[in-house]
Amino acid sequence: PEICDVFYLHKSFSKEEIGDIEKECKNALIGCTQCKENLTVKISNYLSDFREKRAAFLNDTDYLNTVLENGKNTVREITKETINQVRYRMKLISF
Repeated sequence: PEICDVFYLHKSFSKEEIGDIEKECKNALIGCTQCKENLTVKISNYLSDFREKRAAFLNDTDYLNTVLENGKNTVREITKETINQVRYRMKLISF
């Protein structure tokens, strides 16, 4: 377990079981394939909330369009100010 990347990930996703996982690994009570499958289930469960939120966002096109429009307007103002500063410093101000 000390040099295993899968075990390292278990430390984040299987905190409550890490002692058992380490013991099973060191005593060859569980193979690498099963250990990886167990980790896959843990990660999938962890990501399920994100998947649900993503699906909700994708189904709410009005909200997405509002976010994109607000972002576009914010970037437009920042860009306008940056361009004005560049023109001023390069003495490219037109009258």
